[in-house]
Amino acid sequence: MSLRTDDRGVSEVIGAILLFGMLIVAFATYQATVIPGQNTDIEAQHYEEVQDDLGELQGTIVTAAETGEARSTSVNLGPSYPSRALGVNSGPPSGQLRAESVGTGGIASTGVPLDETCRLRAGDGDRVPTNSLVYDPGYNYYESGEVSHRLEETLLYQPKSSYGGEIVRNDQTMVDTSTRSVTLYPLQSDLQSGGTGDEVYHFIGGYGQSRTVSDATVTIPTKAPQAIWQEQIGDGNPDVSVTNNGPETVNITFRGSWEFNCRPVGQDSAPEQVPTADAGTNTSVPEGSTVELDGAESQASGSITDYSWTLDSPPTGISLSNSNTATPILHASNANVPSDTDVTVELTVNDTNGNTDTDAVTVTVTQTSSSDGDGDGSAYTTQWADPSSQTGVTCPDGVNGVCTVDASEAATVDLTATTSPTSVGTIIDYSVNDSGAGPVDPGEGETGAAGENNTVFRPTRNGAVTVFVAGGESSDAIELSVSNYAALVYNEDAVTSDGDGDTVAGGVTFSVTNRFGESVTITDIRVAPENSSIKNLNEGSFSTTEVSITADLADAYVDYVGGTDLPQTVDLDTDGFNDGNAQLSNGATATFSFYEFTDGSSSVDMSGEDVEITVTYQPTSGGTKTKTFTITPTTSGGGDSGGNQNPTIASLQTTDTSVTGGNPKYAQFDVDWAASDDSQVRSLELTMTRVNSGNEVDSATPSVSGTRASGVTSLRGPDQNSNPNGQQYDITIIVTDDDGVTSSQTQRVTVS
Repeated sequence: MSLRTDDRGVSEVIGAILLFGMLIVAFATYQATVIPGQNTDIEAQHYEEVQDDLGELQGTIVTAAETGEARSTSVNLGPSYPSRALGVNSGPPSGQLRAESVGTGGIASTGVPLDETCRLRAGDGDRVPTNSLVYDPGYNYYESGEVSHRLEETLLYQPKSSYGGEIVRNDQTMVDTSTRSVTLYPLQSDLQSGGTGDEVYHFIGGYGQSRTVSDATVTIPTKAPQAIWQEQIGDGNPDVSVTNNGPETVNITFRGSWEFNCRPVGQDSAPEQVPTADAGTNTSVPEGSTVELDGAESQASGSITDYSWTLDSPPTGISLSNSNTATPILHASNANVPSDTDVTVELTVNDTNGNTDTDAVTVTVTQTSSSDGDGDGSAYTTQWADPSSQTGVTCPDGVNGVCTVDASEAATVDLTATTSPTSVGTIIDYSVNDSGAGPVDPGEGETGAAGENNTVFRPTRNGAVTVFVAGGESSDAIELSVSNYAALVYNEDAVTSDGDGDTVAGGVTFSVTNRFGESVTITDIRVAPENSSIKNLNEGSFSTTEVSITADLADAYVDYVGGTDLPQTVDLDTDGFNDGNAQLSNGATATFSFYEFTDGSSSVDMSGEDVEITVTYQPTSGGTKTKTFTITPTTSGGGDSGGNQNPTIASLQTTDTSVTGGNPKYAQFDVDWAASDDSQVRSLELTMTRVNSGNEVDSATPSVSGTRASGVTSLRGPDQNSNPNGQQYDITIIVTDDDGVTSSQTQRVTVS
């Protein structure tokens, strides 16, 4: 038999070949049509989603610029295709977001002083640089005309769509015709990013100024056609028109009066701007007196590192103190002007980038006449009396030398100003060279029959401070050197109580006030009685605790089973049964209670017994500190009454109601407060104090009575020419009960 004529199995081979061919055709069809179709859908979905991301990007830039703060957002630059067991994807669509200089590369204007409004280091009065942001998705399949997007001066648009023309995706926020205001947003960016997935971008706002201008033109670099801008901005307003101004620029003309603002913003870092010195408003001061100047409204995109105040050819007897701070004191104490005289005071500020700016303020020194109490017109001098008769105050070289203040013994220093010859009914002014070292209160007073007036200095830190007095044709200064200042201050209020009802006052209650300038966490308390026969601290029953602390942010207690031996260091968050550490805000008072001291078997009357207390605490800024003091409890006035307790501040909440636009501008806060006392709330005072100067700008004394009181009180600062945004104030509540016992609490707030 010949194999060449054997055709067995041919049909099977042909079938296999045909089947393989069909598979090849099916795979090719899948690769050519199905995979592209699926990936087109993925890209189309991303195209819809990325428009939301770009809208968020636009809003983030505007928010950062308006607040002067850092803001972040993410953009999904490109989608990812799914992994495939069969078939091959194209390379991933790598999207790009980049900064681009358009047209002239800057915003220009005739009529608007861009150097004053934008304060950018780059640029001048007629032009400031800016960039546009461009997004290109880099799709492999999906097309809807030109799918890129552009963000130019808050206008987000698609240059060309499948409909044949531009589509505005997010309206511009640059021009508000209803309020006749224009806000420019120069963007400083060298952004160049690409890839797939989410990419996070950071923007930081600077600061700017406002100017009201009539009949101005602003030139915007843009690739959007004039018609888009006219539709976006004009809105039918006859006072606004948009015209082409050569390639990639449009002119926007504003007729009549408009407010122009500039809010620069940088990508990854704040825009570099020159600072703005603000020496405050012109003021006056009578000869023989002082006045505080205020440069705290000076601004910089970073921070101001140096203040320098100088006098321009002042009359004899005019001087400055504290001249390297934001709030110097001008002394006209020794001035003797023949008539009202203007004095020019210049302020120069430097920022972290080494840029400077200068402003000036005029102080009018007014002529006055000084007289004694008989009104005969004779002159007098003002000087300090020696304060060393007070505990904790020593003046080894007399009042003209340095007086030392031991703040552990003298929480305040009483200072007396005298006049020679005696002058009755004369106004005396007080000030300090450094408000951070502590305030004087009151800041002025009127001399009495002895020709004297008093003020009180309260130290708030260790170090040197000079306190000035001015009146008549002279002034005087006393130098104080403060030591042993402690941020936690024992209030000298320890009293006994009888916790277990055995008629022996073996319990003790006392309080401390936080003057650290920030919140603190109390972690440990060491209790060491001087009398060695006092051996134990007990709770009496399962329903009570040996140690408890009542504080405004967080209370604490420790309950030992069967009491604890003394001396003892009580760890609030590890010993016995506990609920963690106590927390106390700045200016608030914490009340400590020890249930019952015993000799090992029975209660000890703690009246007159010295107990050394060491409080360990941690400020929020970091570190660990201690405060040691000795308490000597007094009888509370009843076996189980526990003595008169400090009033309780149940609530202190603030709402920012400041006015930051229009005229006038001012800082204002609504204070929601509540207080109670075991007997009666006699009085309540609220104060509002500017942090950087220490000046009290407002106060209120709501009417209160009974054991509980609450209300909402508005505190407002003075009218300002500039935006108060970012200014800090301390809101303080002081509650006094019918026994004269007080409690206080302070909350620091910021105008936003």
